Parts: sequence; structure tokens; C-alpha cells
Amino acid sequence: MSVAIIGDRGCGKTVFLSLLYDALVEYTNETHGKIRFYTAPEFMWIMGNMVNRMLMQSWTDADLKAHIDKYWFILGYKRNFTNEYRKLKFFVYDIVREHAGIVNELMGIKSGDYQGRKSEKLPLALKPLLDCSALVFLIDASKLNATPTSEAFKQVEQYDTLIASIISMAAEYKLKKFPGFWNQMRKVYPVFVLTKFDMIDKKTLAAVGLDKRTKPDPLNASHSERTDYSETLLAKYYRNTFGLKKNRNLPNVEFGKCAYFFSAIQTEKNEQGQLVPSTEKGLKVRLRYSIEEYRAFIGYFEKIADKMPDEVKEE
Repeated sequence: MSVAIIGDRGCGKTVFLSLLYDALVEYTNETHGKIRFYTAPEFMWIMGNMVNRMLMQSWTDADLKAHIDKYWFILGYKRNFTNEYRKLKFFVYDIVREHAGIVNELMGIKSGDYQGRKSEKLPLALKPLLDCSALVFLIDASKLNATPTSEAFKQVEQYDTLIASIISMAAEYKLKKFPGFWNQMRKVYPVFVLTKFDMIDKKTLAAVGLDKRTKPDPLNASHSERTDYSETLLAKYYRNTFGLKKNRNLPNVEFGKCAYFFSAIQTEKNEQGQLVPSTEKGLKVRLRYSIEEYRAFIGYFEKIADKMPDEVKEE
């Protein structure tokens, strides 16, 4: 089973993947084999260096960032009372503005001609998305602060349309590819990660009626808090995407099991007055970030893996 992690440029993808890597290493060690994590040696080196730079209170340099769009890793979830593992392979996709125009054009093609013109014209970088069972979209929460006439707000609207289009195209593709009404391979599981969640300002919260409520602590938020806050924000700023969920007009898209997570890392000012990752000292130096969110993210996909057919689990 394949999972796509999708994000536009500047959305906090590098920090998200670095922290996810750190959480995977920690969680793998803690669970004593319940979860196994693997990536290619070159990515082990790259991701390890990214985390180490943040532990030294520095951000990732451009040379390491350049390899992120090729990153992949495998998660294995151990079956109860056996030595077998359900496996999920994660890929990273970098979305650019040019993709939005192409996808929007394709959405105008009639559904009956999908397998022909749509799949042929889809950008090569995006074609593998159609075969992914789960689509993880990274949403830059700091851009929600933009004024309606700004370029940043226009990017939010374009990304919203692109997300809705990708979900719709994946759903349409799977309906045609996998016969059988109850075939689990038809399912599409959307997941949303709000990056830079701590940067949402009071005006943005007031615009959606969240200013009078306690803002969830991204370092320790409950499932209901994540869902409630995320859906309130999406309904306002990602109307096309949230409309798919609200209208339930896409068959086999598991909006009912839709998951939301926060990605946040605490920062502090260094001697030069620059914001750098914050660490806590103990037996070992640790980054101060929303690690429980990442553990919940890892746990969510174990539930998805349980629903897939045996032949997919063993692939």
C-alpha cells in the first residue's frame, strides 16, 4: 500500500519530514519491534543530519533540502501474535503552481474519457498519486493570515482547488481500476497536517469564530481538539476541499475517517536574535516539538493498514 505526502513549496515540508523521522526513530526503539521503519541508507544519512542540525539549534541547509522530493520510507506494523508485518510505503511529492493549472484543465474533461486523455496529460510527477490509498496534504497554516488581495492568499485558493481535484481524480481513477463494490482498494483516505500551526494569528481565528475558545496546544492536543479546529479552519479557507467532505459526493473517499494533525516546533532566539529550534536538556538533548501529534500520525496508518487486503499487506 502506498501513501503520498504532498506539499507546496515553503509549506514546512522539510521540518515536518525531519520531525517525523525523529519520531519514527524514537517510536521504533520504544515499541521493541512492534513498528519497524526503513529507508534507503542515503536518506538515513540525510534525515539524520537534518535532525542533528536542529538539535544544534540550526535549520536545514539548501543542500540537504534538495533531496527531500526523492525521499521515501517504509513502515511495518506487526500483526498480533505473529512475526508478520503490514507494510506501508510513503513517498513525498512537491507540488508547484504549474501543476494547479494543468490539473484544473484536466478536471474539465468528461469522466468517461478519464482513462485516456486525463491520465495521459497528468504531469509525470503526479501520476503515482492516483494509485496511493492515502493522500497526506501539508497545509501551511501561516498563510491563512494573508489578506484576501495578497499573493499568499491566492496561493491558498490555488492549493485548495488542487487538493480537491487530486482527491476527486484519485477517487474516479480507483473506481474504474478496481472492480467490485466492496473492494478496499477503491478507498481513498485523505489526511491533513497543519504545519506552522503556532503561527496562526488572532485575526485569523476571529474570522472563523475561534478567537473566544482556547487554542489547542499543538504539543499536547486531543483528537477532538485537532478535528474541531482543523475543520473550522478548512471550512473557511479550503472551501473546495471541505465541500467534498461536507457534501459526501465522492464514493469510496473515507471522509468519515478523515484525520487531522498539527505540526509545530518550539523556537527561541539565539545570541544573534534569530529564531532557532528550541531544545530541552536531560539525559539527552531533545527537540521541543509536537511529538504526540507525530505518534498519533504513525498510529493512524496502522488502522488503515488493517483495512487493506492481505495480498496488499504482503506486497
